[in-house]
Amino acid sequence: PDEGLVYPFGREGPATGKLIPVADGVGWARLPVPGSLRHINVWALDDGDGVALVDTGLDIAQCRDAWDALFVGGLAGRHVTRVIVTHFHPDHVGLAGWLCRRFDVPLWMNRTEYLLARLAIADQRPEPPAEQVAQRIAAGWSEAQVDAERGMGWGRFARIAAPLPIGHVAFAEGDELAIGDSACIERTLTRQ
Repeated sequence: PDEGLVYPFGREGPATGKLIPVADGVGWARLPVPGSLRHINVWALDDGDGVALVDTGLDIAQCRDAWDALFVGGLAGRHVTRVIVTHFHPDHVGLAGWLCRRFDVPLWMNRTEYLLARLAIADQRPEPPAEQVAQRIAAGWSEAQVDAERGMGWGRFARIAAPLPIGHVAFAEGDELAIGDSACIERTLTRQ
């Protein structure tokens, strides 16, 4: 019979600064995010003499503080080798640039996702584009709602995502990324 969702580690996740091993060479941490989601899962993969970080959280004080807690907690003494981002949503890419600069490591990311993130970070203006306003009106937004959005300007992505490095190591769906010294840690990354 279908049991529904199974939580092999219980319903609670890692506390701030903690890293829970979930498989050989794979550690699980959580970063806080505002709103109903409340957190994002991030990963630390053993990578030779260090650790590769997968996904990064938003560029907000709470996430930077949670990373700082990890670097003196679950990741204390570990050398960061690279930052891998799974996709361009700001809760996944938001602190990638900050981490890459902090540890002077490369960013690994799908090229299309990287370019979308770079565009979203760069696209800032005093008002939303006319096309976006028209889309909201077509979706049934009231004039008051549209006016409130106009007043907030355009470019909120850049407020929660740090600038990315100019270059990155590109990979595509189906590519295999060698991570660590062991073939058992080699993974095929795909995006659903």
